[in-house]
Amino acid sequence: MKRRLSTLLGALAAATLISVVVPTSAQAVVHDELVINGVKYPNPKGCINLPGLPRELEIYNDTTRKAVAFPLPGCNGLTTGTLNAGKQGTTLGSSVLMGS
Repeated sequence: MKRRLSTLLGALAAATLISVVVPTSAQAVVHDELVINGVKYPNPKGCINLPGLPRELEIYNDTTRKAVAFPLPGCNGLTTGTLNAGKQGTTLGSSVLMGS
């Protein structure tokens, strides 16, 4: 009886560990892409210049780095917004610099 109980407790502990670990690892998936106004930029690096005048940018940062928006092309001018890794938000800009 005692052996059955310890086997049962061991199986329950293993099942609990698996149920806790699997969702955590699935949530940690990063696709390493930046999405700006619906346009995907896979493996973004450096400064990303966007066509047109400065405008509202809806950004989803699905990378492990921060993204910094600028009002002028070439990532010039004072920053208009910073999005940390895995975050999304809206800011004004015409270029975005990917941090390290």
